[in-house]
Amino acid sequence: MTAAQVLLGVMPTVLSVIGASTEEMSMLANVARRPLLALMLAAGSPSVYFSRAFDYHDPAQILHRHPNRLPQWRPKRWYSKLFISFAEYSLAIASIANIATLNWEIGVKTVCAFWTDGIIAPTV
Repeated sequence: MTAAQVLLGVMPTVLSVIGASTEEMSMLANVARRPLLALMLAAGSPSVYFSRAFDYHDPAQILHRHPNRLPQWRPKRWYSKLFISFAEYSLAIASIANIATLNWEIGVKTVCAFWTDGIIAPTV
C-alpha cells in the first residue's frame, strides 16, 4: 500500500516533467503554424510543470542552427505529410479523450472522507 501511495504521489511530477513546455507549444503554434494541434496537445496534457513555466528560453537561441545538430527529416510526398498529420491529430484526440475519461471516473468514484453520508455527484 505504501509503494502504491509513493508511486501515485510521484506520478504527476513525472508526467509533467516529460510533457511539453510552454516554449515548445508556442513554437508549434507560431513557427510551425499548427495552432490547433498545439491547443489539442495542451488540452491533452495531464499536468503542467510550474518551475519550468517560469523559465525563459530565448526562441531565437532555440531555433538557431547549431553545428552539432542533425538535419531534420522531412517527408517528400504529399501523402506522407497527410498521413503524419493524421497520426498527430489522432494521438492528440486520443490524449484528450484519455484525460476526459480519467476526470469523469475520478469525479464519479471519489468518496469524501469527512462527510461519508452525503451524496454529491456532479459528474453522474
